[in-house]
Amino acid sequence: MLVNTGFLEAQEARRGRRGAREIPDRATGKSWYLNAGDMTHPMIDAFVAEFDSAPHEERTLRRMAAMLTADEVDEFRDRIDALFEEFRSRRSGRDTKQWALFTAMHASHQHGTDPDL
Repeated sequence: MLVNTGFLEAQEARRGRRGAREIPDRATGKSWYLNAGDMTHPMIDAFVAEFDSAPHEERTLRRMAAMLTADEVDEFRDRIDALFEEFRSRRSGRDTKQWALFTAMHASHQHGTDPDL
């Protein structure tokens, strides 16, 4: 389904470790430029399911709150986008492993001035 809708691109078929035929896929980046609208919760749910199925030793989790001006929010988003694009555009090789990354950003209700609350 994700290949048919342009979110994933099928790669060349290959033989897996046990001889089974595998068709690896690569993200196209289409989801980066969609208006989230009604897609927000399904995207979050999909990431949570993937995260839950990953081995504990291969999970990394970060969360933060920061006090930012409108210009700083734009800068932060631009820098995250650039970092995503830099790593997304790297080609897979013999020693590479696919990793998933999810970011979300929203204005937060303030509980005072301490950004760590």
